Amino acid sequence: YNTSTSAKPLPLNQVLEAICTMIPQKMEQDKTHMRRGEELQPLPFFCRDYFLRQLGMNAQARKRLHEFIAGVRHQASHVPLCKMFGRIVFAFHEPGDMADIL
Repeated sequence: YNTSTSAKPLPLNQVLEAICTMIPQKMEQDKTHMRRGEELQPLPFFCRDYFLRQLGMNAQARKRLHEFIAGVRHQASHVPLCKMFGRIVFAFHEPGDMADIL
């Protein structure tokens, strides 16, 4: 998510819509993986794949992911859901965290 710092943040309504759509999809995927005995996908990778499924093209999906993360960061100081979600997906960069590999 390091390049998300230069991305234009998505508006709050789009950030919240994405979060509220992602969470139930992630829960369904986790249920399926647990039932099959498969490893669960970390949420940061699920976010990436969420935008890939939505947009189909890697370049557009990556751009939207970075705009989404920029929006989460931008709204985190006054929207608790954004702050919590940002912490879970490592949107607030710390050297060596999972955000380095996305």
